[in-house]
Amino acid sequence: MGCDLVGYGFLTNTICRPWPLDLRSAPQKWLNYSLVRLDLEGDLQSALDENQLRVYYQPIISLRDGSLRGAEALLRWEHPQRGMISPSVFIPVAEETGLITPIGDYVLRTACAQAKAWIDEGMPLSVIGVNVSIVQIRDDTWLNRVKAALSDTGLDAERLSLELTETAFASDPHSLASLLRKIRGLGVGVAIDDFGMGHSSLSRLKNLPVTHLKIDGSFVRDTEDNDSGKAMLASIIEMAHNLGMKAIAEWVETKAQVESLRSSGRDFAQGYFFSPPLPADRFRAFALERMAPVSRKRRAAVVKAG
Repeated sequence: MGCDLVGYGFLTNTICRPWPLDLRSAPQKWLNYSLVRLDLEGDLQSALDENQLRVYYQPIISLRDGSLRGAEALLRWEHPQRGMISPSVFIPVAEETGLITPIGDYVLRTACAQAKAWIDEGMPLSVIGVNVSIVQIRDDTWLNRVKAALSDTGLDAERLSLELTETAFASDPHSLASLLRKIRGLGVGVAIDDFGMGHSSLSRLKNLPVTHLKIDGSFVRDTEDNDSGKAMLASIIEMAHNLGMKAIAEWVETKAQVESLRSSGRDFAQGYFFSPPLPADRFRAFALERMAPVSRKRRAAVVKAG
């Protein structure tokens, strides 16, 4: 399949159609695609060389008391001419060209080092989530690079959670199982991201060593004024808990969704209701602000108990 890159530089989606077999007779738009595709590939290599890639952090919040629980590391590309470019545009290109390996290593090491610095500062960061591609983990050297990132940065393995999309898990769960057990053997967590997008069942994934289930925002939106949506969400959470997983709601945007999630027994949440993804300095400021009222509540509880 080929994809028309619509408005490269401000791209948020692609339009995919079959490639013509003979490019000599191809419409001009396909030739334009080839040129844009090559341009994007070259720019992506430059982005690595010239430090244009940035890691942002989206807070993960406890629904029990509103405290900061962790963060998900998210990659951003600040192109010097085209501005912010969506990962949905450049990650597929990185996977096709092999650039996903150095890009993935950069994100992993940056996130681990930043999380270690925050924890040493006293931030209550239980977990840092890092997205990984199925292309990355099929590399025989990938597990050693994860070990090296933890060793070099000093981050405790149990603080790291590696996130794979549901479709990656569902594509070949049996071959993934052995590798994921090795990851868990390091003490590193494993998360299923965007659960619900691939229409898999938890029972199909029950034999995989998964620690966190990140439920897609479509389920969250369905809980507002929708009893069947609430019931489905509650059943997913109950099954996740029965399988020993923590449940994290994604794309939480309204107070009503937060209240619905609390009543459904959800553990944690992230989304624009709490905060968009933030650069490291702004995430630190958010964390310090979030820590203050929680500390006051705990001090008040101690005084009352005394």
